[in-house]
Amino acid sequence: MSFMPIDAHNHLQEMTHSVDVEALLCVCEEAGVTLMAVNGTSEEDWPRVLELAGRRSWIQAALGLHPWKLHGRSDTWKLQLKKWLEQSNAAVGEIGIDHWKLDKKDSEQEGIFLEQLDLAHELKRPAVIHCIRAWGRLYELLKSYGPKVPLQLHGYSGSAEEIRRFEPLGCYFSFGFTVMHSPREKLRTALKAVPQERLLLETDAPAGSESTAEAIWGVQGNLGRLYSYAAELLNVTVSQLEARCSENAARLFGRF
Repeated sequence: MSFMPIDAHNHLQEMTHSVDVEALLCVCEEAGVTLMAVNGTSEEDWPRVLELAGRRSWIQAALGLHPWKLHGRSDTWKLQLKKWLEQSNAAVGEIGIDHWKLDKKDSEQEGIFLEQLDLAHELKRPAVIHCIRAWGRLYELLKSYGPKVPLQLHGYSGSAEEIRRFEPLGCYFSFGFTVMHSPREKLRTALKAVPQERLLLETDAPAGSESTAEAIWGVQGNLGRLYSYAAELLNVTVSQLEARCSENAARLFGRF
């Protein structure tokens, strides 16, 4: 079986306002991308994410209300989200909690996060979780909730020790470009601590000023460099890492 790189988390829909969508998707295909998880963050972009998923079988949609977008939600956001989820095979995401924002409103964030986790449980969908500076609190919430669906901790920035706590809760750990550029050795130590069956790589984390499709997903783009960098850290071949991440993403999103 042949494996090629997967992108476990991005917001491709945010690029479609200014570029030719078909050309963008062709760039990804030419680079051999075989699975890409595109995450909605608000009511406004959920239809656009599903439209992208309808164009290519290798695009996995995820729909959720991001903690940065709570202020713009309508009174019917949850009904709309459930409707879109029921009409698709989308995961629930990007959802989560964020203690980096100054106006974070903890109780509101947590309540809406748990409401969306309820939808994931009800519809038996994996959930894609955003967390910044709140790993301890996220662990408390998930441990109390007792999740019974797979969870993707995207853009993981916690410690290696926290990986050992989250793993029994059914979590997958997804790393982006930050692991290559961060001055903190903590991220690289965490990546090496992830069980091989729970590791994912993604393009959502910042990659400097390079934001075009070619720069990110092209044959010589940052996705390929991320795989090469992580493979060297883990002392495996790029092909082995591609196979590992492909299998993990398929298991997470139920795409077997």
